[in-house]
Amino acid sequence: MPERRTRQVRTFPVVLPETSTFAFLWPTADPAPHRIALEQLCARVTRLGHSSSLVRCIVVDCHITPTLVPGDEGDIVLRVVGPGQLERLERAFAHHPGVEGRVLPARPQRYRSASKVVAPSPMAESVFSTDWVLFERVGGSRPVASRATDLSRALRGALLEAHGDQDLPETLSGHRASGPTEQAHVAFVPLPFVGHEHADGAIMGMALVLPCELPRSDRELLLRLVAKWEKDRSDQRGNLTLAGGTLPPFVVRRVDVSAKAALDPSRWCRASTRFITATPIALDKNPGKLRSSQPGTANKAAQEAQQSISDACLRVVGTRPSSVEVSLAPLVPGAQHVRDFLPWPGRTGRTPRVRVHADIRFEASVRGPLLLGAGRYFGLGLCLPVEDV
Repeated sequence: MPERRTRQVRTFPVVLPETSTFAFLWPTADPAPHRIALEQLCARVTRLGHSSSLVRCIVVDCHITPTLVPGDEGDIVLRVVGPGQLERLERAFAHHPGVEGRVLPARPQRYRSASKVVAPSPMAESVFSTDWVLFERVGGSRPVASRATDLSRALRGALLEAHGDQDLPETLSGHRASGPTEQAHVAFVPLPFVGHEHADGAIMGMALVLPCELPRSDRELLLRLVAKWEKDRSDQRGNLTLAGGTLPPFVVRRVDVSAKAALDPSRWCRASTRFITATPIALDKNPGKLRSSQPGTANKAAQEAQQSISDACLRVVGTRPSSVEVSLAPLVPGAQHVRDFLPWPGRTGRTPRVRVHADIRFEASVRGPLLLGAGRYFGLGLCLPVEDV
């Protein structure tokens, strides 16, 4: 009963913006044909984001000097809408019927300061793009990062099954007639909760990370495969189940954007001079005995491992790091020890790769995502950009 309740002190965090108003600007749009509808919509907007963020919106016709403008070289990533937004909203509502928690469909867009003079950027960039197809965990088991390769193979297998017996282009399959392809192709990347003081390494979802040089026709084929998988295998809520072998069922749903920080592409793709592994790197060469009790042997092996990682960085971002530190123990909260991971590639007749965690530093900022090593297409070698301290 109310009179028996203890009166706990409640706090409500508040942030006051520097200015009491702000505006969204569409410089080439003519609001005249839709003025009445826009004013009616604005009159019904009561909040932005959280229900405690009360706002009042109006349509104005006046000169506005923008402070942020779209730009691929920008460091600020905001969520924006695009063509087909109404269809995406209707599809999302069919899943959550206004009851379940949800995030409005959106796509990421980089912005830069309007006052900043833009010059050709010499920044090194990854061969992998910020164009991701996201799947958020919505049920089933709650595996940690050490099951990353199992989940990656299950996701790849599901898309191959959706495609049938036809051959896929090497940018999607990773193979050509003569064997593995040398060019960058689609990576199947589980995304763990790491880098936070309360991080536990649980996989919050997965992403199809597309290479920058992916032809449009191949991208469209990939999206058709995802759509076919959803049509053939999803339940009424649009949920999909990944399973196989010893992998417990892992239930996901494709989303345009997620409220979970681990599923925010900008968290993994932002520019930084320092990256730390969220999952260990499977080295391309055996460095020797890292666990040797002989200091000379262990040091030589560590140097070989550092060189292998430096070579991997050169392949992925086109530049070598200024320093690399390797470790068998995790270097970021939530990450797991290398011994917790299954052998890679884990195939009969294949020698297991040596795996290490790494703290990688560059002289100048490098834009991610940074996926390194022999298992980079299957969840290994995922690196988190961190602040240099």
